[in-house]
Amino acid sequence: MKKILKFIPAVFIVLLLTVTGLFCAAVLRAGLLPGLWTALLFAGLFLADGLLIFLCARPEKKGRLIAGLVLALFFIPGLCFGTVVLNRTVNTLQSMTRTAPEFSRACVYVRTEDDAQSIQDLSGDLFGVLPTGILSDTEEALSQINEGLGLTVRTREYDGVGALLDALLAGEIRSMIVNPELLAIAGELGAYEDLDEWVRIITELRIQAEPAPQNLPGPETGEETEDHCFSVYISGIDTFGDVSVKSRSDVNIIVSVNTLTHQILMITTPRDYYVPLPISNGERDKLTHAGIYGIDVSKGALEMLYDTQIDYYFRVNFTGFEKIIDAIGGIDAELEGYPGVMHLNGEEALKHARNRSAGDQWRGRNQVRIIQAAINKLLSRSILVGFDNLLDATEGSFQTTVPYELIAGLVREQLASNPQWEILRYSVSGTGDSRVPFTTMLMDGKPMRLYVMWPDEEDVAAGIEMLKAMHRDEVIQLPEDYEN
Repeated sequence: MKKILKFIPAVFIVLLLTVTGLFCAAVLRAGLLPGLWTALLFAGLFLADGLLIFLCARPEKKGRLIAGLVLALFFIPGLCFGTVVLNRTVNTLQSMTRTAPEFSRACVYVRTEDDAQSIQDLSGDLFGVLPTGILSDTEEALSQINEGLGLTVRTREYDGVGALLDALLAGEIRSMIVNPELLAIAGELGAYEDLDEWVRIITELRIQAEPAPQNLPGPETGEETEDHCFSVYISGIDTFGDVSVKSRSDVNIIVSVNTLTHQILMITTPRDYYVPLPISNGERDKLTHAGIYGIDVSKGALEMLYDTQIDYYFRVNFTGFEKIIDAIGGIDAELEGYPGVMHLNGEEALKHARNRSAGDQWRGRNQVRIIQAAINKLLSRSILVGFDNLLDATEGSFQTTVPYELIAGLVREQLASNPQWEILRYSVSGTGDSRVPFTTMLMDGKPMRLYVMWPDEEDVAAGIEMLKAMHRDEVIQLPEDYEN
């Protein structure tokens, strides 16, 4: 028994050194601490380990040994916990930057009163389809039905969504295969406002497709200079569930960050802005519709509008937004149209971010204020409480192409010098119009009465100039007559 007890201090010492080594490796891997902080931390660990080894090295000194073992029982679990948290933080953030390929959806619809409960109940019936195109992957959808579900279906092709819907509702076909985003656009038309009451989904298919081809002219550039500025496109898509689905982008914000002047410019663009898309050969469409073709098309539309380059994107949907806000304990925001500061949970924040009762510009300004409130909460010390819950919430809740190295660098700078950041909020305006028919690629280019917003050229020009000034490392100010 005495021989066994003699080995206990040695076991603790080996365990202590192993755990310390793993913790140091996790700190270096995370790269979140400035160099001086890292050196001081490692020096402190070296001294602590030396003290514990000194206390445990002489088993015959029972009082000293007991003190060493008691301290080690607290120190070793603490290092283990720190190692797990650091590694999990890095893994979570890195997983968010390895974005999954986007996919579109093709759903099989029947009339609401149809008694079919599954697609097997439709075997042998006539399916209405659209010609294969960017947003009507008819061939892939039929392949999945025929091969994956073991069915053989008969189809009839229709020129557009309106003709397809009319045929289904008239009983000419029993079911139709269509991208639900196209139905959402059709729902904006007066004749199809109550689609949710008329049709229902039997089966949803995931369609993995190649990115839509783009034709970006690129921003004007001057002399090559060291750039302390980078831009991130924040896209909020109007879906629940998987964040990788192609869908309308209701939140469209460019966040330009200058690490030299420590200014952050947030430019909000209304969802209904009527602008050319990088795949439309100069034809205009709603900005929100660009998201249905994929986030790169949305980003490209904003790059064309503001004559700038957007380096990264951050995409979140309704599900992820609610989870993140709830995980940080809610936010405190001062919103237009409401007195004082409001504390909002995830559901409440989403409701206010989507509320457009006073118009898109009003909603856009509130969206920016909600995002700013979330940033302030994330930068506060209170975020350390429940940090594990935040990691749980972020997994699968958003996607971003912001590299981990950039995030770590910003954290190191903040810890090293604690710079004070100035956040400037700017929202472009426009003129709403629904009096004359407009065209959209999504509805076969046929004129239709949709509400759009014609961009205010002076507002856009001011946004362009501010973005260029950010890249010139100039300290910018909002236009004199602009109310932030």
